[in-house]
Amino acid sequence: MNLNNMPKPFQLGLILLLCFFNSLLLSAQAPTLSGQWDGKIYQTNGSVKTEYHIKLYLHHLPDKIVGRSYIYADDISAEIKIVGTFTKENIFEFRDTEIIHSEQGKEMSWCMKSVILQLSPSKNGWELRGKWTGKNEYSQCNPGTIILRKVTNRA
Repeated sequence: MNLNNMPKPFQLGLILLLCFFNSLLLSAQAPTLSGQWDGKIYQTNGSVKTEYHIKLYLHHLPDKIVGRSYIYADDISAEIKIVGTFTKENIFEFRDTEIIHSEQGKEMSWCMKSVILQLSPSKNGWELRGKWTGKNEYSQCNPGTIILRKVTNRA
């Protein structure tokens, strides 16, 4: 196809159409999950708290995602190892595997969670949002939700 033989309005339209499809392809590509994600974890009718801060530090390997979560509120906190997978449908599933360190009250037991999050673009960058279930040493935990945003390093 020779653009010089086309009328100018068609040339401009074709260029704009190609730019539009190129931008769609670029925006459809999800980022690596590697890095830091910050947000909140909520628990329905939580026995100690209903809202916690959460940070995920993830390393996206070819066949799995490994990392650590840091959950905290006031004077309670936990560092927990996690392992998971990321699907072509932009679903990140992970589970807690081991509590590395925790600070908590005597009557408290951390929930070991199974989590399903959807990755999607938002006005503030990439976001992971979804639900979790879990159990502690005593019983099933009340389920909840998680909302995380990818932390971007600014130059």
